[in-house]
Amino acid sequence: MQPSEYIGPPPGEGEEESRLLLRFAAPRDPVMVADWVSFNVIDTEKQDWARGWASLKTFAERELHARVPYGHKEGAYPLGQWIAEQRRAYGAGQMTGLRARRLEKLGMVWSPADECVVANRISFEVCGAGGHLDRVTGAAAGMKERAPW
Repeated sequence: MQPSEYIGPPPGEGEEESRLLLRFAAPRDPVMVADWVSFNVIDTEKQDWARGWASLKTFAERELHARVPYGHKEGAYPLGQWIAEQRRAYGAGQMTGLRARRLEKLGMVWSPADECVVANRISFEVCGAGGHLDRVTGAAAGMKERAPW
């Protein structure tokens, strides 16, 4: 039997031991062990997604929208880049419905073109029994104009 080995740097003086201890009854291939740990213990993709979602939630609660600029960081977390990756995954059909719904609850805008419309405060609303589109033109008089289309 091989002796047990700690993984990671030893704790500093006065710090508690927090390293992982590996113990095997027979010799093991280190690559196989690393694969097993990454697939069964550490799921960094899920952790990163959860961190991104939590950062977006914090941003949306503070800013009252989810239109995150590409270069924006929440603390050290690159939230703007994470949002761009979520849009890419959504557009490519690589995102689960559950994740998409969770992001939409926070106000996620999937299309950069749609984001421009929202950012420029141009909104459209369906009104009346006929379902005509009216364009909300601004806050000056709070009046609506019939859209030409």
